[in-house]
Amino acid sequence: MGKGLLLGTLVGILLLSLNTSQLVFASGDDSPLECVNFDFKDDNIPDATTSSSFDAGTDIITGVCIKSGAFSFGPDNQDQHSELIGLDGTYGNAMGMITNPSPPPPKIMGVIATDVCFTVEGLGTSEVTVTEVDYEGCKDLSHVEYFIEDDGVPPGEIIGGQLIPIDSTALLVAGAQYSSWMIPVALSIAGFGLFLSSRRS
Repeated sequence: MGKGLLLGTLVGILLLSLNTSQLVFASGDDSPLECVNFDFKDDNIPDATTSSSFDAGTDIITGVCIKSGAFSFGPDNQDQHSELIGLDGTYGNAMGMITNPSPPPPKIMGVIATDVCFTVEGLGTSEVTVTEVDYEGCKDLSHVEYFIEDDGVPPGEIIGGQLIPIDSTALLVAGAQYSSWMIPVALSIAGFGLFLSSRRS
């Protein structure tokens, strides 16, 4: 008599676990969502290269995201990726006292010096350069993502009543991931309904 309830519950748990795993793996390398839809990516920067530059021609570069090594933007091993940077300045953490960074690391290994590893110059213009600072404990550049707008407005902002287009596909996927928690709940309710109807018969 309880087959309907059991089936609905099992399917709901399965879908919930699948949905959770998708949300976990979507962010790979701790890349923030705002760093996903870049316009240009300077990838696989050699260790001997200490800077990355991009010339957008007649367009304006409004932001960059920097990917470096472990601990570069926080005290955790996975803090390898910066947030979206929109202002010129110096960014990135140095872990100068680390002697053995192999996992599992504690939250803090040594002395953290913040905003000392990478300089960003040229934001708001057509050419931006990201440069490694020769500071003990800083990691090398891995890649840099560049964001451009021909009017100097960051993607997705509303200026003077005009909606700047965003990636509708990414928005749809994000909405589906947010609402998909309802599927296992609905299936569980349906299974409970089958259970009740089987008891009445």
